[in-house]
Order: sequence, then C-alpha cells, then structure tokens
Amino acid sequence: EEVAELLPEVEKNIREMIKVIKSPAMPEPELGTECVDPKACPVCLRDLPEHSVAELYLLGRKAFHLLNQKIVLIKDMPGDFRLNDKQRIQKDCIIRNRTHKDAAAIKKFLKQLRYPLYFLDFETINPAIPLFDGTSPYQKIPFQVSLHIMKKPGAKAGHIEFLTDSPKDPRPGVVRALKEIGPKGTIIAYNMSFEKKIIQDLADAFPREKWLNSLLDRFNDLIVPFRNFWYYSPAQHGSCSLKQVLPALTGKSYTGLEVSDGGQAAREFFAAMYKDEKHDKVALRKALLEYCMQDTQGMIDILWVLEGAGEG
Repeated sequence: EEVAELLPEVEKNIREMIKVIKSPAMPEPELGTECVDPKACPVCLRDLPEHSVAELYLLGRKAFHLLNQKIVLIKDMPGDFRLNDKQRIQKDCIIRNRTHKDAAAIKKFLKQLRYPLYFLDFETINPAIPLFDGTSPYQKIPFQVSLHIMKKPGAKAGHIEFLTDSPKDPRPGVVRALKEIGPKGTIIAYNMSFEKKIIQDLADAFPREKWLNSLLDRFNDLIVPFRNFWYYSPAQHGSCSLKQVLPALTGKSYTGLEVSDGGQAAREFFAAMYKDEKHDKVALRKALLEYCMQDTQGMIDILWVLEGAGEG
C-alpha cells in the first residue's frame, strides 16, 4: 500500500526525465534548487576557486543567491551583505591576507589546561548489525586508541597506542589503554563530544570500571579557539576541522598517508577484520597506527602554535 501511493510520483518523474532527454541542450542549473551544497557540487561547481563565497563560515544556502549573481569570491561580496562576527573576521583575513589572533581569549583558554596533558583520539566502527553482546545497531565501537602524554610544559610527549588484532570485542583492550591516564591532568580532544560519548558508552558497558566516569569532567576541547574564531587563518578555508586547521597552522597534512580519514580507517579495518576481504593486514595495521597517531601529535603541534599566539 505504501508503494502504491508513490506510483503516481514515479510516473511524473519519468515524464520529466524523458522531457530532459529530448531537450536539444543541457539544462542550465539554477543554484539553490538543484544543488544541496554549493561547495561540494561535483558538476557545475567543481572548478570553484579558492576563497569562494561557498567557503564562508556557516553561510549555507545563502551562498546560492550570491553565486547566481556571479558573485564568486568572498572579497567581492557587496558591502551591505549582512555577515556575523566570525564571517567578518574570515572576510577581513582574506582581503588583508593575514591571520587573526585574539591573544587574550587564547591565553585564557590555555590557562584552563592542567598538566599532565593527555591528547586522546579514538577510531571506531559502527556496524548496522551489532557484532558484540550489549551493543546496538550503529553504535560506535572503538577499535583503536592513540594517547600522547605531556607531563609538563615543553616536555617531549610520550605515546601509547592500542589497535586490536582480533575480531573479538576490542573494547576491553581500549579500556586497558585508557588506564594509562593518571588521576590528574587535562584530557584534550578535538571536538571532544565524540571521545566523551565513547568513554560514557564504555562506562555503561563495563560498570566495574567506575574510574571511567571520572574522566568525563577532565576534558577540554581544542576546537574551541577555532570554532570561536579566536584564531583564524585564511588557509582554513572557513573550516575549524582538524584536517583543515593542522595544515593551516603547521604545514603538516594527511596527504600521502595510506589511511587519511576516519571513514576510510573504519571501512578498511572492518573489511579486513570482519568481512575477510583480502588485505595486507601488516601494512593496514601500520597505516592505521600512523593515521591515529597523527591526530594526537597534530593536537600537540596546534597547541604549540596557540601558545605562541597567546603570548601576543
């Protein structure tokens, strides 16, 4: 019955498709009706230049109106176009080719950090069909941990890592790795809601490990200075993600890594471990460890840049 209700719509769509096919020329798309995201459109905006209006922070669908008027670059936006404070900072940085730094706000943020510092990152899978008892469909299951530990300012950070090599439930191994976090000090993550949710789920799954709950109040989020535009570089292209901030601040990037994003890490790990697809598991393990370690080392590198910016 539900399908029957949709049949008239299908017939209508077919008529529209045939009409397009019979047209002598390709339809000229009007941005904002056909496109979902102007920055990601693979057809009509694949050649969109650097610092286009589609990069303006959280501008969203308002970019369509500008692009349809052939206003492509942020620097060419009309002066009366309403921008919020963060967007104004971004536009000013592009026009003046400079980096914005709010030294006072950055310094206040850094004062909240208590040594030793623990830089934490998880990699997860989220299978539709639960693999382990007590888990739910699409629940994020951590299979890898990278943890850098900096005991005092300026000290070389030690590194601890865990990556399961078994199709069994990896969470007990993750919990063991987290025991390296001492009773004092700040836990630093980038967009920390993800890491905190993983730890909360671990605490729920392993109620005897009561100490896991004590970790939750010790987090500080390294994304905060960038989300608030206390620090902004034109090289971020309107993004405060780690993948954009790290190269903008340090010149380091994920380009060239065999595994270069969390989605790829999850797909390749899942395929190798649970679908028995042919993988060089030794090479994959090396690539996964390298990728996850770059995330936590990258947070250290970003922190060093922020410390310099906080000094004015």
